[in-house]
Amino acid sequence: MPPGGFAGLRGTARDVTAEIAESEAQAAALRRAAALETMVRRVRQEVLAPRMLTAMLEALPPALGCAGAAMLECQPAGGLLVGARHGADPTPLLTALQFLPAIAAPRFLAGPGGEHLALLPQPYRATPRHALLVWRAAGGREFDADDRHLLASLADLTFVTLSNQVLQRELELQARTEGLTGLLNRRAFLEDLRRRLDRLAQAPEEHRPGGALLFIDLDNFKPINDLLGHEAGDAALVAVAGLLREMVRPTDLVARIGGDEFALWLQGADAAAAADRAAAICAAATTLLPPLLRSGAAALTFSIGCARPGHGVETPEALLARADAAMYVAKRAGRNAWSVAPEIPP
Repeated sequence: MPPGGFAGLRGTARDVTAEIAESEAQAAALRRAAALETMVRRVRQEVLAPRMLTAMLEALPPALGCAGAAMLECQPAGGLLVGARHGADPTPLLTALQFLPAIAAPRFLAGPGGEHLALLPQPYRATPRHALLVWRAAGGREFDADDRHLLASLADLTFVTLSNQVLQRELELQARTEGLTGLLNRRAFLEDLRRRLDRLAQAPEEHRPGGALLFIDLDNFKPINDLLGHEAGDAALVAVAGLLREMVRPTDLVARIGGDEFALWLQGADAAAAADRAAAICAAATTLLPPLLRSGAAALTFSIGCARPGHGVETPEALLARADAAMYVAKRAGRNAWSVAPEIPP
């Protein structure tokens, strides 16, 4: 062999494929842990459940390198409605999802424009049921095994946040409504009425929209309970609540404020409109309430007091007290009638 010539190679080797795979798995696990930590930290910065869900959807796309994320509501007929979202409007993407059968497992499919879609259903049966949609723009990479693993973890956290939002809404509804009739309870009615009165007091006199409070007491309600039982009494209260709902507008307020007493706030009503509504409610008691409720007992009618807010600031309690006093005038006059409280002088 000439000097300096190549004589060959000698060395040792070992297979590091498993080590590389393990390192990649550890790196992927660390990425998932970091993403989850970021999401949890982002959610903890919020106090209210709706903001927590918004924060989750805002944090999802950066964590996954996606174009957007949205919470979809599954309709009974099979359609999907877009709820909270972050990123571009996902409505055009729903054409690729609307023909899917009942969503029971995660789906990864192509959108109408070649987008990469990931649809993850709520893991437990809730009503209504929801699904998390995450998507990447056309030309981007597909969701690989690591993405899907991370998506499953993030989706679980998102659905927990959604459940908290639903629970918070239910608690708020229970705190504001009366259990038997579903109407506003006394506290919620007075709170909402206080806001209405504050706005009235702040409005210029020439642009003041007006309004009127009706205090309604049921005549002959006790005999229904005594003769027919409390179940019949409850049915009467539910029927009255339904009647009042039919006679108010979306801008009005209707509440059961205790026992057999109800209250209406008629937004924007002047004295004539309030009187017309009171007369219509009295007339409706004899025609719309189920005859069964009056069987064996005196007719169920209404005594109504009407009060309109004065020119200055008046508390809801003071306005309610004036309407209550007017109601007793109607009751002493023979019941099944209405009376208007005197106007407060300027």
